[in-house]
Amino acid sequence: MKKLLAKILVVVFCLTNIHSVVFATENNSVSEIATKIESYISAIDCHDWDTIISLSPAADKRDLEEYYSNPVFEKEKVGYYAVIQAQLENFTPVALKDIAPYTDLSLYKELYGGSLEVFLLNVNFEVAEGNESEYIYDGLNFILTIWGKEDGEWKLIEASQPPVQLVEQVDTLVLENDISDYQRAIQVAKLRQYGVFVNMKGEILAINNENMNEEQAKELISNVFNGVSAMAAPEGNERPKTIRVYRTSSKTIEKINFYDYCKNVLPNEWVAAWSEESLKAGAQCVKFVGWYRVYNHKYYGQGFDVKDSTADQVYKPNTEKSNTTKAINAVDGEGMMNSDGALFYPSYRAGDYDNSGKNGGVCKQNGSHYLDKEKGYTYWEILKYYYDNSDVN
Repeated sequence: MKKLLAKILVVVFCLTNIHSVVFATENNSVSEIATKIESYISAIDCHDWDTIISLSPAADKRDLEEYYSNPVFEKEKVGYYAVIQAQLENFTPVALKDIAPYTDLSLYKELYGGSLEVFLLNVNFEVAEGNESEYIYDGLNFILTIWGKEDGEWKLIEASQPPVQLVEQVDTLVLENDISDYQRAIQVAKLRQYGVFVNMKGEILAINNENMNEEQAKELISNVFNGVSAMAAPEGNERPKTIRVYRTSSKTIEKINFYDYCKNVLPNEWVAAWSEESLKAGAQCVKFVGWYRVYNHKYYGQGFDVKDSTADQVYKPNTEKSNTTKAINAVDGEGMMNSDGALFYPSYRAGDYDNSGKNGGVCKQNGSHYLDKEKGYTYWEILKYYYDNSDVN
C-alpha cells in the first residue's frame, strides 16, 4: 500500500508541471488523444518510461523496453533522459495530407487504415547545461505526433521533429505562444535543414554537414537569427557526415559515416544483381531516407536517427556489394527535393514486377527493376514516375 501511495503522489506532482490545455471538441477521438498527449508529456517530465511504453503500439514495445533498460543511456543523458522538466504549452491538429512529404504515411495507412490522427505539439523542455544535443535543447521544442488506433485504443506511432516547412504551415500555435520564443524556435528548425544544430541561444550543439565548417556555420546562424538571408534548400551535395543508428541486436547507438551507412543499406533493400538504373533509383531512396531522418529526427527522444531494421532501413555492416556501391557513387552529389525545393521522405516498398504505383508517392523496388529492364527508364525517370504529382511532391 505504501508503494502504491508513493507512486500516486509522484504522478500528481508531475502533472502539476503540465500547463492547462483546453481543447474544445465534439470529436471523441480527439478528446481521447488530447488526454494521451498530456500523459505523454507528463511521462517525459517524470521520466516515467513505463507510461511511454504503454502509449506505444505493440510493434515498438520490445525495442522501447530494451532501450529504457539500458543504463548507459540514462548515465549519458541521451534523448529524454536529458530533460529535467517538460511543459506542454499547446497543440494543434494537422491534416494527414500535410504530413505526406514528411513521414512514411503510406505505411501507416496500410497498418491503421483510416484510424490516424496527427497533432503538432509545442513543448518547453528544461535541459541541464551541458546535456543539450542536436536532439534535445533547452526551451521551446516542436514535436510531430502521429496516432493510430490499435485494438480500439489510440497509440503513439511516431513522435518526431517536424521540418520547419510544416511548422510554418500550421500557424495556429503562434497565437498561443510568446512570439519571440516561437520565432527563435523556427530559426532553430531552419538551421537544422543545413545540418547545423543550435540551441535557443544560437550556440552550436553539432554540425552534421560534410561541406560546412564552424566558421561557415556561425555566419549562417548570424544571418538566420538576424533575418539577413533567405533560407534556400540545401544543395544536393550537402549530405550529412554521419548518422546515428540504433542497433537492435546489441541495444546500442552507433555513430556511422553516412556514406558507409548507404553502402551497407542498399544491398539489403535492393537486389545487387538488378540493373544499373534501378540500383541508382534505390541509391537515391536509401540516401534520402537516411538524410531526411538525420535532419528531422524520428527518434529524437531516444537520441538516434534510424533503426537498423525494417522499421526504417535494413543496415548490416560489411554487406557492401560492388554493384550497389557503384550506383551510390554514380548519383553522389545529386539531390532529390520536392516541388517546394525541400527535402522529403522518399517512402519505398517492395511492390510487384510491373508498372503499378505511378504518381503514388511510394517507389516500388520491384517496379523500379521492371521500369529499367522492360521500359528502359533512367533512374531519374523512375523516381519521377513514382514521386511526381503525388502527395509528397
